[in-house]
Amino acid sequence: MKKIFILGLLVSALSFTAEKEFKAEIGASGFYSNGIYQEKNKGGVIPFLNLSYKNLYMDNTEAGLKFDVGENLSIKAYTNFMDGNLVKGEDLKEGYKTYKKRKTQMAYGGKLSYRTGPVEGYIFAQGGKKGAKGGAGVNYIIPVTEKMAVLTGIKYNIYNKKYTDYYFGVHEDDLGGKLQKTYFSKSSHSYGLQVGIENKITEKFSAVGFFSVERFSKEVHKSPIIKDKNEIRGGLGVKYNF
Repeated sequence: MKKIFILGLLVSALSFTAEKEFKAEIGASGFYSNGIYQEKNKGGVIPFLNLSYKNLYMDNTEAGLKFDVGENLSIKAYTNFMDGNLVKGEDLKEGYKTYKKRKTQMAYGGKLSYRTGPVEGYIFAQGGKKGAKGGAGVNYIIPVTEKMAVLTGIKYNIYNKKYTDYYFGVHEDDLGGKLQKTYFSKSSHSYGLQVGIENKITEKFSAVGFFSVERFSKEVHKSPIIKDKNEIRGGLGVKYNF
């Protein structure tokens, strides 16, 4: 469910909506991704929804509380309802269809952000029954015109052993076809960059786009169920704010 989360992050960060007690944005984006699993490149449509009311917020699959501490610092406590990757053996290439379904998880976490001008730095940690991850990143918003802005960002994530083994490992009951050996690893990590753009068309409508590249460590890409260490995603869409 990373595609939804990344799009939601970029859209909410780039929002032109004025600060007010209640905010709502809805939209959809077409996307394309090479995927890192043994599957064909894929595309589709991603809906997104961003809501906020006072200290409450919802960014697509994430909902929680946000507290501002002074002018620059903010703290979030949240639940991510679809953390991780949804992987179905039936969607994989021939020879890998014995791979058992991997489900997303409900994860609970916190995030600390510091913003000064157009720059925001953050750290976060979250975990659920299938494992935990944490990370840090920096986003930079570039105003191009009064109606257009670009967001650039870099990030670094760490996944614990339980998370790595569940989403990237090969277990005994996965074996068959081209999966002849089990694969378990230590904790893993990834790092990447992302670019988002928003162009305000009318007072309510905006066009949005995103592109991201994420590279996974050897603990992930050495797994036989993984075809590529780099995951590339991109998309274009529209949003409406209330």
